[in-house]
Amino acid sequence: MENTLPIAVADYRYGLISLADTIPPTMPEEMKTTPISLWHFLFACHNGRLFEQWLGTSTWLFVPVSGGLLLLNLLTGSWDWLQRRRRQKQHQSSAPSFQ
Repeated sequence: MENTLPIAVADYRYGLISLADTIPPTMPEEMKTTPISLWHFLFACHNGRLFEQWLGTSTWLFVPVSGGLLLLNLLTGSWDWLQRRRRQKQHQSSAPSFQ
């Protein structure tokens, strides 16, 4: 892999700041005409407002339920990984060694 340096830094207050003498990338023309910016779209996904038209007044439940499901997925995946790792170690220690 090539050792490349970043050409720009994204700052919350100042936007894209160039680190070199290069011109920072410009926004694609297709994105300039969209009715909602990417920032606002992602924020609407993050806080659950994007799903308000389908969930109605239950929208406020979307974020905590989603977080709970992600946590459950993390915990069960970790449990499964630990169980498989333990079984592999037991299998390796009980296997006869031919030397």
